[in-house]
Amino acid sequence: MAGGAVKFVRIGQFQAREDSVEELCRIYSTEAIPEICAAGGNVGAFLFRPQQTANEFLAMTVWKTREDAEAYERSGQAKKMVDKIRHTFASAPVLSTYDAYGFDLG
Repeated sequence: MAGGAVKFVRIGQFQAREDSVEELCRIYSTEAIPEICAAGGNVGAFLFRPQQTANEFLAMTVWKTREDAEAYERSGQAKKMVDKIRHTFASAPVLSTYDAYGFDLG
């Protein structure tokens, strides 16, 4: 397929407690992203924070296949990562999944 292979993407959308934003960013950047990226089939993990709001986030993981993402979920690693930052959440994350076209991260 021109423009890169289809990838499977998971996006978690959530709000952080205002007093925990910096801690959330630090833990996700230094602990969660490296561990997620080391998982089989993962081609990227990202944390997005809009410039217009201080405590809203999107956490995105990109996988070669849906099966890779599901294997990561079954391994317990996803729960372990969420548990590391759960105390910073102001609300429960909402998870959405997507097929992504037009890029190739690996």
